Amino acid sequence: MEKDQRVAYFQDAHATDGFDVFGNVLSAPTKDLTSLIGHGLELRDEDVYATQNGILVIDAHGHWSVLTPEDSDEPLASQVNITISPDRMLATFHLEAHSFVDSRDLADAVQQAGISYGLEHHELRKSILALPSDRVICVAKGRSPRPGSDASIEHLINDQLDYDFDDIGNIDFKASTQIKNVEELQALARITPAQAGTPGMDVLGNRIEADPGKDITLEDFLEEGAIINPEDPQQIVAAYAGIYKKHSNGKIGVLPCLEINGDVDMSVGNIDTPHPVFISGDIKQGFTVKSESDINVSGLIEDARVSAGGNITVAKGILPGKQRIKARGDIAAPYIREREIKARNVIATKSIRRCTIFASGNLEAHEVFGGETHINNFMTVVDLGSHKGHRTSVKVGLDPYINALLTHAREQYHQAYDECEALKSKVLAASKRAQDRAHVYQEADADSAMQLHQQAARALDESKSLSEAYADALERVQRYSKALQHHRMQLRDQQHHSSLTVTGTLYPPCKIQIGLDARYRVEKPLSQVQLSLDQNGHIKILDQQ
Repeated sequence: MEKDQRVAYFQDAHATDGFDVFGNVLSAPTKDLTSLIGHGLELRDEDVYATQNGILVIDAHGHWSVLTPEDSDEPLASQVNITISPDRMLATFHLEAHSFVDSRDLADAVQQAGISYGLEHHELRKSILALPSDRVICVAKGRSPRPGSDASIEHLINDQLDYDFDDIGNIDFKASTQIKNVEELQALARITPAQAGTPGMDVLGNRIEADPGKDITLEDFLEEGAIINPEDPQQIVAAYAGIYKKHSNGKIGVLPCLEINGDVDMSVGNIDTPHPVFISGDIKQGFTVKSESDINVSGLIEDARVSAGGNITVAKGILPGKQRIKARGDIAAPYIREREIKARNVIATKSIRRCTIFASGNLEAHEVFGGETHINNFMTVVDLGSHKGHRTSVKVGLDPYINALLTHAREQYHQAYDECEALKSKVLAASKRAQDRAHVYQEADADSAMQLHQQAARALDESKSLSEAYADALERVQRYSKALQHHRMQLRDQQHHSSLTVTGTLYPPCKIQIGLDARYRVEKPLSQVQLSLDQNGHIKILDQQ
């Protein structure tokens, strides 16, 4: 330290007074920093300067002083013996109390030790001060290498349980589902490649290589139905449309159909998929299964709603219930009990009891009794009705879809016709009122002309409004009349190509209708008969024995 060298800068300390619980002021203590300035130093304004050449020393109480060779407490200059750790990541040296190192000696020692990286400049500056305690001065620190991050795979399909809430805010577990439909070439997963890592450096300037992250390959995650995107080798996509499947080991695939290994219950939830569905158990009460393709059930269908764009096959049968079962294709089951069924063809190897059946094609069953059966083409059964007297209604030769259109057209026709009749008299009355007001207006004096003019205008507007409503109703009458004729013609063309065949017994009381108009009531048991229409549109009964 040289004379007149600026050593430090002191800033006045500030303290904040406080208050006790009674509101008395409590003065904050302050420390006079000038008391820390000792021999060989002086304060000039806010700066501290050395007043003599010597060594800057800080004692155990924090007092600063500059000592000369004549001072008895002069610190000793210490030799610098740098120690480097075995892994060359740390360089240090030891200083005893009241000793220091010369900066030029320190620089020479660092150079001779070969240290070229990680110098701790803040620590080195402390070594030129003589402090009252032993110290270990850190000369340099190396930088450890950072290993690279491992490759990872991100699954792009959320396979968590989806759920809805019911009307009172509770989770609707029946509406919950884990089934995820995917489209062809839809992205299923993406890989993030492994990173190389950041190398390190020891204090001697030697490079330390970092361990690279562990790599993975997408092939390890592929199951049937999943492929690597030909346009992006870091991505897995669906080979075809189907059901997304992720295994516990992280492998993913796509099933061409949905397989339920068990019942459709709370553990599965409702199903709505464009793909075929195979259920190894039952469809439990209250659940919904919809597919744009086929549905195959190895067990029973309880009171559940089932809809298929293809066929529905049930191995054990369909139990009674209020929920409808429909298919654009066929419905086949051993037996069907007390259900509404809509399909192209209905096949029951055992019996259909007290059901409402709508089939746009044919029906085949061993036994049908009770309920109503609507068949477009052919109905073939062993027994129809029952010796116990169950009331059974059968309509053959009536396409359920066209018949529904006919019923709707008939209802709309009668509604429009009644509206026309009601408007006809109103139109005539309004027209007469408008003419009367116009005649009175022409003969009125100037004082009442304005009022009569307004009355005539209102009467004319009312007449026009009623006329437009009448014209609209008349147009609907004509439109629905044509629809009625068209649908009747469609049904009449089909009815001559339909028949009812009973290979066992036809029991009373059973009502038979073929086509639109021909009806027959069974009064006594008939065996092995076929019912159809003759050329005159009457039911004929042919003995099949």
